Amino acid sequence: MSILETIQQLRKEGKTEEARNQALAAYHLHPDDRETKQAYAWTLYDQMKAAAAERNLDKHLDIFETIVKLDVFDADLALKVGWIGFKGFKKFADKHKPTRAHIIRYIPCMQAVPYEKPSDLHSILLNQVITFREIVPDLGGFMRWWNFDNFTEEDYRPFLRKSKTYSSLAEKAYYIYANHLLEVNDLPNIRLYYPFLEQLGMVHPEYKRVTLYKARCLVRLGEKEKAAEMLLGLIRQKKNEQMAWAGLAEIYEPNPRLCLACYCKALLAKGSPENAFDIRVNCLPVMLRLGFLKEAKTEYLQIEQYVRELGEPVPDAVAFVPSEPWYESVVAWRHNRLFYLHNCGPADDVLYRDVPQYFVVITGVNEARGIAYFRHNNDIAGHFKIKKFRFKFEKGDVFVFRLVGVQNSQGLKYEPVTISEASKREFLDTEVRINMTGGFGFADDIFIEPGLVAAAHLRHRDRARGVATVSYDKKRDKWGWKAISIERV
Repeated sequence: MSILETIQQLRKEGKTEEARNQALAAYHLHPDDRETKQAYAWTLYDQMKAAAAERNLDKHLDIFETIVKLDVFDADLALKVGWIGFKGFKKFADKHKPTRAHIIRYIPCMQAVPYEKPSDLHSILLNQVITFREIVPDLGGFMRWWNFDNFTEEDYRPFLRKSKTYSSLAEKAYYIYANHLLEVNDLPNIRLYYPFLEQLGMVHPEYKRVTLYKARCLVRLGEKEKAAEMLLGLIRQKKNEQMAWAGLAEIYEPNPRLCLACYCKALLAKGSPENAFDIRVNCLPVMLRLGFLKEAKTEYLQIEQYVRELGEPVPDAVAFVPSEPWYESVVAWRHNRLFYLHNCGPADDVLYRDVPQYFVVITGVNEARGIAYFRHNNDIAGHFKIKKFRFKFEKGDVFVFRLVGVQNSQGLKYEPVTISEASKREFLDTEVRINMTGGFGFADDIFIEPGLVAAAHLRHRDRARGVATVSYDKKRDKWGWKAISIERV
C-alpha cells in the first residue's frame, strides 16, 4: 500500500493519532513527495476538525496555513478543507469576537483553497466576510477576488427568517461593495463598477436601492445633474428615502440653503442610526456656515452621545466644535425637529418644481382635528393636515400651493405638496377709476375697496401708489388683485 492509502485506511478505522504520526514521519523523510504531502494534509484536516470543535481559532488557523503551504489539493481535499475552514471560523465567531488579525490570516487561507466556484461554500464565505466587513483590511480586493459572476440563482432570492423577509445575498453584496468604493473614493473601480449596477437594476427591478447607489456613483464621477434627476425620481416614488436626500445634499453643497434643506429632509426621514449619524456629521458644518449655532450645538451633542455609546472618538470633521468661542455661551435645543420642518422648504421646491402652482384661499380651520380647508376655484378645493407645514393658517389667508391630484374612491382629491406665501404686488403712480355709485375703484386691474377709497380721499382719475395682494372672488369664482394699502401721489 502507498503511504496515502495507508493513512486513509488508518483514518477510516478511526486511528487518527496513529495516522498523524505515520504521515508526519513520512513527510520528514520525503518533504517534496506529493503523495506523502497529501497524506500529511489529510491528517492535518482531522486536526482542523478537532480545533474547530474546541473553538480554538488560533490553532485552527495555524493548521489551515500549514495545509495551504503544502499545496497538494485535489477536488475532494479542497472541498473538505474549505468547509472545515469556514466552520472553524464560524464556531469561534458564534461565541467570541474575531479580531482583525484573525481575518488577515483566515481570508488568504480560504482564497488559496481551489474549491469549486460558483458553489454553496463560495456563497456562504461571501456572506461571512460581509458580516465581519468592518475588520476586513481590503474589502474591495476580497469582493473583486470573489467575483460577482459567481452568484448562484439562489443568491439572488430574498430569504425569510421568523416571518421577516431579508435582502438576497447578491443584493446585499452589490450595495456593500458600492458603499465601500464610495467610502474610500476609489474612482477607477467606481467607474468600472457602474455598468454592473445598471445591469443589476434592469435584471432585478425589485432591488429598490440600486438607483440610490447608481446616483451616488455618478456624483463621484462628476455627473451631478444626471445623479440629481435620478435621486429626485427615487424620492418621488418614496418621499422618505433618507439616503437619497443625503445624496442630493451632497450634490447641492454649493447652495448652502438648498443643501441644508436636503439634510433636513434626510433627518426627518426614518433610517438607521448609522446613516443618521453620518448625515449629522455632514449637516453640522452647513449649519455653521449659515450661522445656526444653537442648532449646530444640538447636532454636535447628538453626535457626541452616539460615539460615546460606541466607545469611539468624535469624527475629525466636527471635533473642533466644542473649542469654538461661541460654544459655551450657546444653549442647545432638546432636538432639532422643528428646525428641520422650518428649513426643508427649498428641497420640496426642487422636488416638485414641475407640479402646477395655484393661488388658494384658506376657507376654514379646524384646530381640534388639525385640518385646514382651501379653495382655488369651484373645481379645485380640499383640505390638509396643518402639522405637515410650517405656516399658521387662518380663514381668509391666501397662499400659493403646489397641488397634486390623487384619485380615490370619492373621486379626484387635491393635496398640497408645497406651500409658500403669496407674493404682493406694488403699483406706482397709477391712475385710479372710481365708481361713484358703489364707492369702489380700480388701479389698472387692481380692485380698491370702498373703505380704502374713502380713507385715501381718492377721486376719479387721481394718481395713486400702493400694495396689492391676490384675492378670490367666490361669487364669480375668479382670482384677481386687491389693494391692501394705497395713497394719493
